[in-house]
Amino acid sequence: MCAALCSLASVANDWTNDITVAAGPFSAPNFGFVFYANSIIGATNAAGKVSLENFSYVGSYSFNYHKQLKSFLALGVKATYEQNACDVFSTDTRPSVLAVMGSAHEFVGHSNIHLLTAMASLQFTYVHTRIVKLYSGVDLGIGFGIWQRSQVWDKTIPAAAQELDPELKKVADFRDKYNNGTSLYALPAFDITPIGIKVGTRVYGLAEINIGYDALFKLGVGVRFD
Repeated sequence: MCAALCSLASVANDWTNDITVAAGPFSAPNFGFVFYANSIIGATNAAGKVSLENFSYVGSYSFNYHKQLKSFLALGVKATYEQNACDVFSTDTRPSVLAVMGSAHEFVGHSNIHLLTAMASLQFTYVHTRIVKLYSGVDLGIGFGIWQRSQVWDKTIPAAAQELDPELKKVADFRDKYNNGTSLYALPAFDITPIGIKVGTRVYGLAEINIGYDALFKLGVGVRFD
């Protein structure tokens, strides 16, 4: 029995490659954006007040590969994908804007955002038994956003009205800048894993808490191999 257990432990220690796939509802930045979206937009939108409503998500997904360099240190890569969508409404109550928009709650378009990241990843193990592994991690890389806009409000704002009212010109310029279409952008991407746990041997389950561009709470499965 002892010999068998020692043999299993030796095999477990020899598994230096680690692949995981996992999913969660949303990342911390996405949650923060949705929570504060209306106040953020209201404070920064030169075209007047808008409201973001009817949010929907497909979740946050990740793929990790790590190679165990030491018993306490693994180096690898992480890729994540996340998406959210919402409807945009104008809530501008200025008389000149209302005259063009038609109401104080006018649908002006649909927004759909996809976010992909690729990051270098370090994992630090502080409890490692044959069955249970407790760890933390830090990831740093680059993210790519795809912003799709559709059904954008296209009512005509007469040029004469824009000349008389600078606020209407701001609305028109904003509408023309963000009309139907797709924008691509890049941004720094990071993630911190304060705590994660893996339970199992060659095939295992995992749970993590993340702060960054990975699911705030996520569950997944993984496999180890030589």
